[in-house]
Amino acid sequence: MVMELGEQKLSSRHRSAIVPGPAHEVALIERIFGHYVHDRLGILDIARRLNAEGLPSPRGRAWSDSTVRKILLHEAYVGTFVFGRTSIRLGGKSAPEPEGSWTRIENAFPAILERSLFEAAQTRLKAKSHRHDTEMLNDLRKLLRSKKRLDTGLIDAAPGMNGAANYIKRFGGLRRAYALIGYDPVKTSQRERQARIAASRRACTLQPR
Repeated sequence: MVMELGEQKLSSRHRSAIVPGPAHEVALIERIFGHYVHDRLGILDIARRLNAEGLPSPRGRAWSDSTVRKILLHEAYVGTFVFGRTSIRLGGKSAPEPEGSWTRIENAFPAILERSLFEAAQTRLKAKSHRHDTEMLNDLRKLLRSKKRLDTGLIDAAPGMNGAANYIKRFGGLRRAYALIGYDPVKTSQRERQARIAASRRACTLQPR
């Protein structure tokens, strides 16, 4: 029998195997990769096209750029089983693990895509991701040159920039983003404090006695 979305095995002793879905779903996955690799459509453009045609996403909802991106990144389509993406500490919540610690099993089940097509999609995704990272960091450098310092409030208030939450999500924290542009908030704070002390001392020296 084939389990539907959300269904689970009745017992851990029951064996299960991952198999390709219905032909129309396989065709849709192939189409998404074809649009992205061969037609050079953007992720959001693909989502809009699928929505315009009234095609449901895997969970029956409207397509979004994040849904399309997850499909383009899904290694199961080339037969690779990936696990260890997250971990749960005792009494804690699920937390993502760095990609280097993931475990991959090649040819774990039948592939529905040519690996060359999948790899071409990954190459384009990485190139676009690198460009986006560069643009975000350049915006941060411009703000630093303008304000001489950086913090959450300044980033959120800067017109045309990504908000602080986007930097945290993209780079794993503001300090990580700061480090990539060579900014150390602790040292900057120390320099500002030293400058204020020096200015105060000069003011005291210049006062008449």
